[in-house]
Amino acid sequence: MDAVQFEEQDYGKVYDKTLARRIVPFLAPFWRYILASALLLIVSAAVAVVAPTLIRRAIDVNIPAADTAGLAFTLSAYILLQLLLLGSGYLQSVLLQITGQRAMAGLKRRLFGRMMDLSIEYFDRNPVGRLMSRVNSDVDSLQMLFTSTAVALAGDLLMFFGMMGVMLWINWKLAVVTFSILPMIFALSVWFQRVSRPIFLEVRKVAAEVSAFLAESIQGVRVIQSFGAEDSMSRRMDRLNERVCGMRKDAEMKVIFFFNAITVLESIGLGLLLWYGGGRAVQGAISIGTLVLFISYVRQFFGPIRGLSDQVNVMQRAFASAERVFSLLDLPPKVAEPATPIPWAGLENEIKFEDVSFSYDDKTPVLCDVSFTVRKGERIAIVGPTGGGKTTIISLLCRFYDPQKGRIALDGIDIRGMRQADLRSRVGLVLQDVFVFPGDMATNVSLGAAECTAGKIEDACRAANLSEYIDTLPAKHATELSERGQELSTGQRQLLSIARAFAYDPQILVLDEATSSVDPHTEALIQSALQELMAGRTSIVIAHRLSTIRNADRILVIQGGKVVESGTHEELLARNGMYGRLYELQEE
Repeated sequence: MDAVQFEEQDYGKVYDKTLARRIVPFLAPFWRYILASALLLIVSAAVAVVAPTLIRRAIDVNIPAADTAGLAFTLSAYILLQLLLLGSGYLQSVLLQITGQRAMAGLKRRLFGRMMDLSIEYFDRNPVGRLMSRVNSDVDSLQMLFTSTAVALAGDLLMFFGMMGVMLWINWKLAVVTFSILPMIFALSVWFQRVSRPIFLEVRKVAAEVSAFLAESIQGVRVIQSFGAEDSMSRRMDRLNERVCGMRKDAEMKVIFFFNAITVLESIGLGLLLWYGGGRAVQGAISIGTLVLFISYVRQFFGPIRGLSDQVNVMQRAFASAERVFSLLDLPPKVAEPATPIPWAGLENEIKFEDVSFSYDDKTPVLCDVSFTVRKGERIAIVGPTGGGKTTIISLLCRFYDPQKGRIALDGIDIRGMRQADLRSRVGLVLQDVFVFPGDMATNVSLGAAECTAGKIEDACRAANLSEYIDTLPAKHATELSERGQELSTGQRQLLSIARAFAYDPQILVLDEATSSVDPHTEALIQSALQELMAGRTSIVIAHRLSTIRNADRILVIQGGKVVESGTHEELLARNGMYGRLYELQEE
């Protein structure tokens, strides 16, 4: 199923036992905390039921008998029960918070790990804001379900049925009169859920669109400002906000009606209770304490009913979130690990593309029957017009995607048959678009790899000619970089990317050469570092400036997804074909 389509489906179940079973393994390690919380919940519910009976005893027994000592005992017992209620509620909240936080931390780890395993294609098709919502908002909704809503519902149900039992035991006729309004409450609650659920679901969908729009706008704020698009983006934000506000207004109107209707029913219930119970009390058939007890119980179970809509909405949201979270956890990567990986210790002979065809959307071909061989230690360049398929060749070699036809073999082994870690640990990427993570310079070079020691990082920076810049910084390699490395120039980011490759010491180098937008001094540093990096390694270079690849062992010219020419710089110039025309255009 398409991931984006999946996002738009309507999930409105209040409870889904299949999803509930899937949540259990994340809670299972904390079963002791959960058991203790359940016992405390029973204690709290029991106290809530028993405490009003002490008020009844004080009114019916202690006060008429002028029993001061008995009244003091009854009130002391009532106060102790209230303290027990507070203490058990506090401990229960602490245990549930610990359980919820730890369980959801485990779920976030699983979710992040799954996202890191997914194919690049998935991220091509899903906005960043939506993916962030998976890890944050959806998991937080589940945590709220564990730590408050489910417990509140369970506690309310225990208390409700406990009170019903006590009321029926004390005076079943008065209990029946009290319960006469329950069918109306039930009908009103069912109606409210039916009419409000679609609105709240739509509100959440539009709110997710707002979050995605915000994330993408913040990431692209430089582009927005540089093109003066602030007004148009603000108008888009206004339209989204208007949709959310309109739907929330409709939802809140129904909530207000529901709360007021519940208040009216509570008044009717108390009126019926006072009319019938008061008459029976006047006749002496029931005591004043019993009437007060019933009034106390009625007021207690109307409180949870008022909060029922919020609790049910939280449950709906939590199970919708669980559906989305587990759909992501269940999503198999399109680029899957082989069932029985073929061992590969490193490149010994050659890289071979054999009749490789590829399309990103299964409709528009990007590569068509591409075949070529790169021998170990050879340096080849790939050139051609924009959109010809140069970057796609690199993506397929790194197995970010799998071709629909043909195969890519390393030493005769199809890369689909080897572990991705074995492949990617031996391929180093130096890309045109260098991503810089928030953190210090050293971590950005090593990317957190344990094997990259401080000495290795320093050597890598020196070999990449990045030390010239690092030595000017007060904190040297410990210098903190901001998101995307805004304080670094284009050339410095490129040198950082080269330093990463030196630190990982790969067998196969893939270079997306980009030096056209840097000053001559930085370009010289980059070219010097690249020459040292490629020495003794098998290298594939996507060339943007043809003057930089004259010394390549072989040049492949890609046009329209096909290899149209192959040869050395001199051979291709002599043919006066596509390469010759491209070279002449750049030399003019």
